[in-house]
Amino acid sequence: MAKVMIHACNDRLWYVNEYIVPSMTAQGVARDDITVWLDKESKGNLKSFLESCRALADTPGGTWHLQDDVLIAHDFSEKINEHDNGIVCAFCHDLYETEGCTHLGPVVPFLAWQSCFQCIRIPNETLGHFYKWFNEVAIHDEELVKRYISKNRSDDTLFRIFMCNERSWDRAYNL
Repeated sequence: MAKVMIHACNDRLWYVNEYIVPSMTAQGVARDDITVWLDKESKGNLKSFLESCRALADTPGGTWHLQDDVLIAHDFSEKINEHDNGIVCAFCHDLYETEGCTHLGPVVPFLAWQSCFQCIRIPNETLGHFYKWFNEVAIHDEELVKRYISKNRSDDTLFRIFMCNERSWDRAYNL
C-alpha cells in the first residue's frame, strides 16, 4: 500500500486531523500508512521539508507528500495505489504552469508540474539525493540562497531545479 506524508503546520493541524486523515481512511488508506509531519517548532516550509527528506532517505519505497491545505479527490486512494512508482505529480494549477496543465503522462523533469507539491509522490532515495544536493550544492549557490533559501520556502522550486540539473535522465509522471 502507498505511504502518505502530510506536511502540516500548527495552525492547520486541526484540519489535517479532522478532515484530511479521516477522508483518507474512509477511502481505505490505512492509518498506519499516513504520517503527519508536523512543523511543531515552526521552522518553516523549506527546513521542515528538508528534515522529512533526511528522515525518509533510507526508507525503501516512496512517499506521497501532501500539504496541509488540500482537499483530496474522491478517488485519491485508488490513484495513489495505482501510481505508486517513481515521481508522480498529482496536482496542477494553471496559475503556476505557463503552458497550463498539459503534458500528461511520462515527462522529463523540466515538464513536470511545478505546483505539484500539493500532492506528489517521490521515491525516498531521490529525497536523500535532494537532501545531499541541497547541503552540498544549493546552499553554496548565491542566486539560490538569495531567491529561495533565505526565504525558507520554495521547496517545490528547489526540487525542480535539482531534478532538472542533477537528475535530468529521470522521468516524472503528470497524473
